[in-house]
Amino acid sequence: MFRMINRTTMLFGGVFLIACLVALVYHVFFVWPQQECDQRGAWWDSKDRQCLTPLPIWRLTGRELKPAAQAQPPAVSATKPTAAKK
Repeated sequence: MFRMINRTTMLFGGVFLIACLVALVYHVFFVWPQQECDQRGAWWDSKDRQCLTPLPIWRLTGRELKPAAQAQPPAVSATKPTAAKK
């Protein structure tokens, strides 16, 4: 009986160590590169596992961006609307 308990303990310990190793390998090769790419502001391609730099459309077309006119908020009337009298 004692021998069976020792074998079972070693089996579960081995399974636990293998599971920990698998989790570490997964994080090293899949999770941490994606997090590093996101922190740099780039795009992560999970299909090819590549960190890609976004390319603005103006760089492809050659047209410069013009600053947008500053939109002003609509004027707010200080008076309350009155009800129509009959």
